[in-house]
Amino acid sequence: DQPSNLTQRNHFYVKPVWEKRFSRKMDLRAGYEFSRVDYTSSGLAGDDYFGHRFFARWSGEIYRSLTLYQDNQYSMKYFEAAPDYTQFLPSAGARMLFGRNFTVDTRYGHSFVKTGDQRQNGYVYSIIGGWVPTSMIRVSGTFQRRRTTDIQGVPYTERYYELLLQYKP
Repeated sequence: DQPSNLTQRNHFYVKPVWEKRFSRKMDLRAGYEFSRVDYTSSGLAGDDYFGHRFFARWSGEIYRSLTLYQDNQYSMKYFEAAPDYTQFLPSAGARMLFGRNFTVDTRYGHSFVKTGDQRQNGYVYSIIGGWVPTSMIRVSGTFQRRRTTDIQGVPYTERYYELLLQYKP
């Protein structure tokens, strides 16, 4: 039940973040995100939106390569051709580090939203791999699969790929 067309999603966001480390193994991260999303090449008319999101994440390191975390997020989205929604979306997950630059992340909770005030239980898993040729350059790739719903409430599986090149002078 994957949509048959390949969707190009243009996503612009601004995300100020505050971080506090309580100990070597425990920290808290909170912030706000404004986003503007438009689906240029898709048939998902009305899925374009302006979004506001407040989030907080507590994470605790169990041992060097395993971190457990709990996310709370409060989001408001204003769609261009559909009802708006406002949601509180808690979820929890685990992040496992295999080697220096390879990570698997699994999350479960109220992460998936259906218009009309219904929260959907669902899961996300991400595989993140990277390469750091010098201290100034970092290349990483992400594959993410998540179970979600569109704004009409129809469930589908979304696959997401990202290639990121970072330069820190």
